[in-house]
Amino acid sequence: MRNPSDPPDNSKLSDLIGLGERSHRKSYYPELQQRLNDLERFKAFVDYSHDAIFLVEVPDAKIIDVNESSCRQLDYSREELLGLSVFAISELGRDEQVKELMENREVGAGKRLLTYSVLLRSDGTRFPVEITLAKMLFQETAYVIAVARDISKRKEAEEALAERVELAELGADIGKALTMSGSLDETLQHCAESLVLHTGAAAGRIWTVDAKDPQVLEIKASAGSSTRNDVPHERKRVGEPMIGRIAAERRPYLANDVTREPALADLSWIEREEIAAFAGHPLLVGDRLVGVVALFFKKPMTEAVLSAIATVADEMAVGIDRLRAVDALWESEMQRARMQAQLEFAARMQSYLLPTRPPTAAGFDIAASCLAAHQVGGDFYDWQEISPGLLTLTFGDVMGKGMAAAMLMATVKAALRAVSRATSPLEALHLAARSLHPDLERSESFVTLVHAQLDVATRTLSFVDCGHGLGFLRRAGGEVEELQPRCLPLGIFSDVFQEGRLTFNKGDALVLYSDGLTDALPEDKRERTVLAKQLEGAVSAQEMLDRLNTMVVADTELPLEDDLTVLVVLAK
Repeated sequence: MRNPSDPPDNSKLSDLIGLGERSHRKSYYPELQQRLNDLERFKAFVDYSHDAIFLVEVPDAKIIDVNESSCRQLDYSREELLGLSVFAISELGRDEQVKELMENREVGAGKRLLTYSVLLRSDGTRFPVEITLAKMLFQETAYVIAVARDISKRKEAEEALAERVELAELGADIGKALTMSGSLDETLQHCAESLVLHTGAAAGRIWTVDAKDPQVLEIKASAGSSTRNDVPHERKRVGEPMIGRIAAERRPYLANDVTREPALADLSWIEREEIAAFAGHPLLVGDRLVGVVALFFKKPMTEAVLSAIATVADEMAVGIDRLRAVDALWESEMQRARMQAQLEFAARMQSYLLPTRPPTAAGFDIAASCLAAHQVGGDFYDWQEISPGLLTLTFGDVMGKGMAAAMLMATVKAALRAVSRATSPLEALHLAARSLHPDLERSESFVTLVHAQLDVATRTLSFVDCGHGLGFLRRAGGEVEELQPRCLPLGIFSDVFQEGRLTFNKGDALVLYSDGLTDALPEDKRERTVLAKQLEGAVSAQEMLDRLNTMVVADTELPLEDDLTVLVVLAK
């Protein structure tokens, strides 16, 4: 038994103290461990982010911490990045607001900025970024957190879209130039300037065949900054490098690296003007040469640019031919003869712009015809193979008659061709409508059309019907289906379009026709079901086409009041 005078039992106290420490650890250490786990999880979250994240100390603008994504994207180790100025790996130093945020202690915590800049990899290459900057204060030290997102893909998409818009504008501008009432030289100068403006070329030149000597090419237009002083007087003989060789061989010459082209590399001004790429196209009407167009670039050309140049070269050739013929008539005939000649040449141009042979599409038979009325109209059809197994089909009718309708038809066709490659019908219509709207508004005109894309492999047709409404799908069993949805014509609320889709089965036939067919028939024969009935037993697209045309011939002996245009797509 313990007496009161005995010394205190420290072992008991120790036990109590120990119990207290153990209790304290039990309550405190799990919380500390949880916080450590939270920090580890947050660090992993930051490291696995696709964004590059930098912690920058103010006012030195030195990097004191980074995530793993920063190292991956910039190809630096963590040790190499730490201590570097953030301005050494970016172009943020060009932004005065950013510099103030990074270097001025007086700019308060909580300040945020969103800006666009460029980050520099260790090998010197660059990529665009969107950067969010936020200032914070921690233990009396100011820091800036910079979160950088790679926007290379976004920039590429924006540039591709901008390029498509530019090329749509090119098609419209060339079409507009070819319908102007100016001289041949004025028209070609406008074409050269449009080519340089919308393709980004350093220089553009157009030669025409000399009227007195078909073996000589004479330059008619030149545009761009990289233009020699003697260009206005330059003449080339057919067969001479390089322009003369293009004329002699009747085929394009394309080079994205002129240093490897012997025929171009020896031109001193090419090196002086830092020309990198060249595109030369013969201007042909059928097999007849009317000129050559050449473009010189300071960077490689894209496929879209090459395709657009080829398309407008065809339109320019027809325009040169028409303008030369019109010039000749103005010199020799009276006003009435000139007006009649304009109609004749408009009809000629219309026929030139229509395809001369059906396209090749495995599993499909395609045929089309346009029977011209006594006045030139604006009916047209077109097809274009944009890639193997993918075909665009266009069928349209411009409001009005005569030269104006034919010229507007050429403009619409050129604009659609320029934007149809690598785009859906809906996107193509949006781009074309944007460039055509001013012309349609000034001319107080509109265009009804069906623009479609046929996928041979899936046997599907995507289409946009802009107020045309004259067509149907006849199923192999005789059922008749209308094309839906239907939108307003081009030139009337031009941004409102919807895309439809249909699938072909064997024996199905798509038929599109102009109002020249229905207007020439009695009312009881204008219905789709009556027209579809005429196609029973036909085994080819051409036979179906002939039967519909024969209906008109059999019912009237009068001249056609309007063009009679029909397009048939038969699934085999």
